[in-house]
Amino acid sequence: SFIGMGFYKLVRRLGMGFWSSGVLAGVMVVSYAWMSGASVSAKRACGMLLFALFGMALGKSYDMLTAMGILLAALLWNNPFLFGYSGFVFSFAAVAGVGSVGKVLTEGKRGVPQAFWMSFAIQLMTLPLVACYYYEIPVYAVFLNLFILPMVSWVVLSGVCGGLFGLIWNTAWVKALFLPARLILAVYEWLCIKMLQLP
Repeated sequence: SFIGMGFYKLVRRLGMGFWSSGVLAGVMVVSYAWMSGASVSAKRACGMLLFALFGMALGKSYDMLTAMGILLAALLWNNPFLFGYSGFVFSFAAVAGVGSVGKVLTEGKRGVPQAFWMSFAIQLMTLPLVACYYYEIPVYAVFLNLFILPMVSWVVLSGVCGGLFGLIWNTAWVKALFLPARLILAVYEWLCIKMLQLP
């Protein structure tokens, strides 16, 4: 979703129309979802982005929870047994957290505080599911995720920019584009190692 929407905004800034930009971004995201094995969460993310792109092309507003509900119904119609699959439930619970609790908690907030509260909303929605499926509550991981999740977009952005420019040039400045991702991932690893040392 992040890469697809970023690509859509880029081609829109280059002067392409709503429909052509949406079709290009949609084809790219569907191709990626297919290439990555078309997991349930990939189908959900891909479908929700297609709804957003279609809405923008028609000049209509996008409602995350409506798109999520339509995809939930479509996926369950195709395979009702998905409801017993934890990955399916976690994926939709996380989106429900963003679209409901996250919307309330982040109202009027921008930047890091917004990302922090959005992360908290996701944790709040998925914690009961962790207890249900895994019969435990990872007390440390809840707090760790509040620091990890807000920085994920920077890791993806750094990786995508470095990867795209690396296809064309192989210079030191291109390698420098990967530096934010490397630093953030190194901090993630250090935090996880320290967390495992806790009683």
